[in-house]
Amino acid sequence: MLVAIPSPRDIQSFNDAVKNCLYDYDKLWVKHISEEQKPYTIIRNYFLEHNYYSHLAILPDDVIIHRHGIEKLVSNVMSDRSKYKVMMGIFNCDIGSPFVGCCMNLPSLSRMGREHNFLWRVQVEGKGILQVAWAGTPFAILDGRLLRDGIVSLKNDAEATGKPNMSGCCQDVVLANELAQHKIPLYIDSEALFLHLKGSPEAELLPVEKWLVDH
Repeated sequence: MLVAIPSPRDIQSFNDAVKNCLYDYDKLWVKHISEEQKPYTIIRNYFLEHNYYSHLAILPDDVIIHRHGIEKLVSNVMSDRSKYKVMMGIFNCDIGSPFVGCCMNLPSLSRMGREHNFLWRVQVEGKGILQVAWAGTPFAILDGRLLRDGIVSLKNDAEATGKPNMSGCCQDVVLANELAQHKIPLYIDSEALFLHLKGSPEAELLPVEKWLVDH
């Protein structure tokens, strides 16, 4: 399995968690690449060029993982690869939120009218493996055949809706819609509850130009 880390920031607590929890996995760091430079395209192309990986895991750089959660997700996938083609953890929507980043409704590809009906943490905590319509890729494990067969593109919403002049985002929404289109279930495991740093000062997203000046 290859762990891909799109990382526009330098967050020490994240780096420490990766070092402590993913020491035995190959990692592809895509550092300080703006959305316009399509970091997920870099990830997809690298994965497709290295066909010895059975799975791709996506880990955003504001998610603090723990080893138990990683082992649980991997164990789930390995227990039934034909069933669990997509397996993810869960995380809080942002710091202090009672909601988790998953929902039973499918957010639309179009930003007009897009809705996320986030689940309460108490609705999923302790429930084990659940099927949901969308989740925010908190260590999202994808069967490599989904990418190699062209089912999963890792496109952002601007690419997916044919609006290349619009600044794209929301690869997780595109992923969920692609899976739904092909009737592939998206599973989460509540035992893999990770900390999402969104809304905290250390997760502030600086413009690439500002990072270059500071470094």
